[in-house]
Formats: sequence, structure tokens, C-alpha cells
Amino acid sequence: MRMARWRAFTAGIDAADLLQEAILRALTSRSFPCGLKTEHFLMGVMRSIASAIIAKRERDEALCRDQFNLPVLPLAPDEACEFAERADAWRQALGDLTAGSQEIEKVIDGIDQGLCGRALAEFADTDQARLASVRKSIKRRATRACAKLNRLEEAA
Repeated sequence: MRMARWRAFTAGIDAADLLQEAILRALTSRSFPCGLKTEHFLMGVMRSIASAIIAKRERDEALCRDQFNLPVLPLAPDEACEFAERADAWRQALGDLTAGSQEIEKVIDGIDQGLCGRALAEFADTDQARLASVRKSIKRRATRACAKLNRLEEAA
């Protein structure tokens, strides 16, 4: 399964699907060499499937670049709608995280810049005791936002 996960990662597909397809092809193949371990044959079949998927994706991207002068494939309408909905959900979750608090926004911005401890407190114009409570508040709000986003993912 480890090799299936690696090949699936390189091809951008699900590992279980890749392994299932490889097993199906191996069982229906007439070219299974004698003396070769089944695992090695399956790894070769998975590599072949992944390579075919990657090659097709590169051909399609090149075709789109030539025709439309775009670097990637255009999204299907339902994928574009789903992408927009997810972006809205994440934007709203970030808005809920800050909840209009300038202090929380400054702390998040400072963390993003790699600050911690006293430097973060100075950046957020607060003392370290208040910084600790703000960080706890951010953690609680982030937990709620993640739970909400996970529920949305499960509903989709």
C-alpha cells in the first residue's frame, strides 16, 4: 500500500483506486512473467498507470496553453462553483476568527511574520499576560471554525 500511496501522490489520484486498478489489470493480464513476485508486478503496473495519467495531464495542459494561452486546465462549472463556495467558507471562517478585533488581527499578523513572546506582545501593543489570553481566544475560535469547516466538507 505504501507504493500505491506514493504512485497515487505523484499522479494526483486516490491510492485505493490506483491499487484496485493495478490488481484488476494484473489479474486480467496475459503478460504476467513467470518467476516474478506479484508485488513487483503490481508496482510496475501502478507505475505504468501513474505515468499514463501524468502524461495525459501534461498533454491536456499543453493543449490548453496552446489554445487558450492558459497555464492550467479551466475548471468545470461545478468545480468552479465548489471552489468559490469553499473560498467563501474559509473567508468567513477567518472573519469569525478575528471577529472585528484589532488586537486579534495584530497577533495573527505577528505570528504570520514569525514573531513570538515579547516581540509579538510589542507588535500587538499588549503585555504578555494579555497576549496569552488573546492566543487562547484565537485557539478556541480556530477550533470552532475548523469544526464548522469540517461539517461543511462532510456535507459536500
